Amino acid sequence: MEYRGSLAYEEQDFLESYLKRRSRPDSPNNAIEGPIINGFMNDLKDAHILDLGCGDGRYGKELLKKGAKAYTGVEGSAAMVNLAKTNLYGTRAEVFHRSMEKFEYPEMAYEIVISRMALHYIEDLDEVFKSIA
Repeated sequence: MEYRGSLAYEEQDFLESYLKRRSRPDSPNNAIEGPIINGFMNDLKDAHILDLGCGDGRYGKELLKKGAKAYTGVEGSAAMVNLAKTNLYGTRAEVFHRSMEKFEYPEMAYEIVISRMALHYIEDLDEVFKSIA
């Protein structure tokens, strides 16, 4: 199988390998990208956050602990959606199994829109940005 986009996570071996790598404290996501994106989001009080390509939802849980009012995750992989729903159970979060391209973006619903390490999978990024705006 070609491992491309969210479908790669439907392959159990790939998913397990990814989660193992992603959980390491020294992974590029945790060591480099995480501190940078967190630096942009200091005041989350009362923010409703939309996370495109939310993965397993762990970052959403972190954002809620930092004071976000609500969290919405959008994820194209069914396996990741299941993990996200488990990780976010009992929080002020909802997760949708949709691609970024097909998600129906409600007007004026989110104060912050993020996407960690997922936009590079999108062919027509301009259309996604127009939908977000």
